[in-house]
Amino acid sequence: MADYARTLGLPPSAMVIEGNSFSTLQNAKFSLALLEQAEHLILVSDAFHLPRCYLSFKWAGAQDLTLVASNPNLERYDNPIAIMVLREATAIWFNLARAALWSAANLFGWQNDNWLA
Repeated sequence: MADYARTLGLPPSAMVIEGNSFSTLQNAKFSLALLEQAEHLILVSDAFHLPRCYLSFKWAGAQDLTLVASNPNLERYDNPIAIMVLREATAIWFNLARAALWSAANLFGWQNDNWLA
């Protein structure tokens, strides 16, 4: 994404790159830690992934979000759209369970960011 942003003219000095996450929940948590001063975030992702992105970033504490589909043309994907939508429908519940467990463990000081991977 950073390479693509550069081709559009965004200078590297304007970029903040989070490269440590292995899941949408970790990406939300780690990104917000890097963007503490940001008042408004624009989330760019595949259209079918945006609902999970939105919920993950809201869980991590984001307040003001705008969602943008990176490519609304879903015909470009190798997998049938039904499979990707089914995967996201399953993943959103899995993320909800992980976020709830992580949040509950955090109350007792047992948080472990690896649980979010």
